[in-house]
Amino acid sequence: MNDAVTPPKANLMQKFAASRPGAWLLARVGHHLDRVFLRLSGERIMLSGLLVGLPVVMVDAIGARTGRVRRIPLLCIPDQQQEGDLALIASNFGQGHNPAWYFNLKANPEVSCTLNGKVASYRAHEAEGDEYQRFWRYALATYIGFPGYKQRAGARRIPIMVLRRLGGA
Repeated sequence: MNDAVTPPKANLMQKFAASRPGAWLLARVGHHLDRVFLRLSGERIMLSGLLVGLPVVMVDAIGARTGRVRRIPLLCIPDQQQEGDLALIASNFGQGHNPAWYFNLKANPEVSCTLNGKVASYRAHEAEGDEYQRFWRYALATYIGFPGYKQRAGARRIPIMVLRRLGGA
C-alpha cells in the first residue's frame, strides 16, 4: 500500500529502522531528534516521518505515575474505515516489554495529538478481536518493520491503541 508513494530512500530507511541496530538506535535517540525537528518546523515535520516516509503523530498524554504531560512522537496508522481516527502500535521496536506511553494511555486515555501541524483531541482504547486484526493488517501494509518487531517481542502480544477523535472531524 505504501510502496507506490514511498520514495526509494524511505524504503531503505525503513529497512534500516526495522533492523536490530536501527531499532536499537531509534528507540534511544529517535524521539529526541523528532522533538528538535518539530520545534524547528513549527510542529509540522518530524525527522522520522521525513526520512522513513511514514505518518508520525506527536502525542501529548498524562503520565500514569507522574501525572505530568508526556510528549512523544509515534508512528500512527490511519483508520481506513473511520476518517480522522488513528492507531498506535505498541511494538516498542520489538523489545520484550510494552512502551511507557502504552501505560500512560491505559491510565489516562484522553490525549492531544499533533498531526501535520493540526492539533486534535482523542480518546484511546486498546483494540481487541476483529478491530485488533484490522489494525494489525493496516500496520503491516504501512511499515515493513512490524513483522520483525513481532518476532523479536517473543511471547509478548503487541498492543494496539486506537485513538477516536473527539468533537467531530
